Amino acid sequence: MDVINAAKKISEAGTKLDKLTREIADQCPESSTKKDLLAYLQRIALYCHQIQITSKVKADVQNISGELIVSGLDSATSLIQAAKNLMNAVVYTVKYSYVASTKYTRQGTVS
Repeated sequence: MDVINAAKKISEAGTKLDKLTREIADQCPESSTKKDLLAYLQRIALYCHQIQITSKVKADVQNISGELIVSGLDSATSLIQAAKNLMNAVVYTVKYSYVASTKYTRQGTVS
């Protein structure tokens, strides 16, 4: 159950990051940086969704079978891989968020 709960928390954090980063992207002028940032945001949404689905399926299987341990290696591996993919997307999103934040339109000028 610890893997499932951790995966759910990671997914929730990814969703929060998505909301915050969209605020940055909304204030950024159109540029390749903004496009890259939005592309990584799509990846975050995808991986969060993948983690949510995989953890729910695994949780349902555990509730049906009555086991309280991660018994399906494939499901656990899928959760771990999706979490790794999400973390990689987060790293790039933070990087592009920083770059995009330097391009805010401030009082009629572009930095």
